[in-house]
Amino acid sequence: MGLFTNKKKLCPICGGVTPRLLASKVEGQPLCISCAGKAQEMQGGDSGLDSMTIDTFREFTVFYDENETLRRSFQESFRYDFGFLGGSVSLDVPHGLMRFHAADSAMVFEASNLRSFCISEDENPLFEGTKDALLCHQSMIPDQVRNLESDIDRFKLERRQYEQLERMDKMLEREAKQRGESYSTHYYSAPDADRLKPFLKFRLKIELEHPYWGRRDFDQNAPGFDPSDPSIKVYLSEYEKKVEKLRELADQLMALLNPDAPRRQVSAQAVSGTDTSPGISDTPADAVAEIQKYKGLLDSGAITEEEFAAKKRQLLGI
Repeated sequence: MGLFTNKKKLCPICGGVTPRLLASKVEGQPLCISCAGKAQEMQGGDSGLDSMTIDTFREFTVFYDENETLRRSFQESFRYDFGFLGGSVSLDVPHGLMRFHAADSAMVFEASNLRSFCISEDENPLFEGTKDALLCHQSMIPDQVRNLESDIDRFKLERRQYEQLERMDKMLEREAKQRGESYSTHYYSAPDADRLKPFLKFRLKIELEHPYWGRRDFDQNAPGFDPSDPSIKVYLSEYEKKVEKLRELADQLMALLNPDAPRRQVSAQAVSGTDTSPGISDTPADAVAEIQKYKGLLDSGAITEEEFAAKKRQLLGI
């Protein structure tokens, strides 16, 4: 143990023993493991220490310790995971609390800390939440994917040509070995199915009013096409599932931000400026009721997910 601790240099915050190697530091002084762990809950983590003095970091540790009351009361009611190393958004809607990773040590934020959020496809907004309203933008992605038929046909042709070249090269290699001759294998570049993707990432930006945090960013890979057999139908099915989960995330965040705020649809024409008619309208109550009815049919197995998604788009006018 003595090989890895430095009893001569005690933590300037709590007086604890500091690591001899790779210690986090503030004003050049090493921190103990406990205080360094608290630093991870600041915006920027360890890098946030670079702009802090011992006194300002001590103030943060007091704030973090006081946050323990919220951490103890937190009871997760909803969670959205952004994949491996992507983080998560964990909400306790009944108590008006949220945190941004699953560990019990994570800083807990109150609903009053939430200013706004935006869920986007790359930089194109999909859901925008403020205290005034939840704006649901019409996405151009489904139409763009439906227009990929000729690109997919061309990709499949290139894929077949690539596979033929690979088979021919292996055949020539086998024949050369049978003759006892050497053979230099050729390298052929496989066509990349990622070029078909209409966008790369779903992104979430959360704006906060908080002494130690201003914004939290998350992202998640967009659906991709199967490189062996790209399919518009399969892509749209996966896309709809992800958007539906993100819609639920938006609804849950709005329950913290302002549960009484209206939900409004924003047409693609309104975003692009090509439509002079009003592009924002409240979702009619009868449309919501119809969607709930068809969701019941989906849950009972009477209709498919594709049929439900199509009917929902029709009812919402998107």
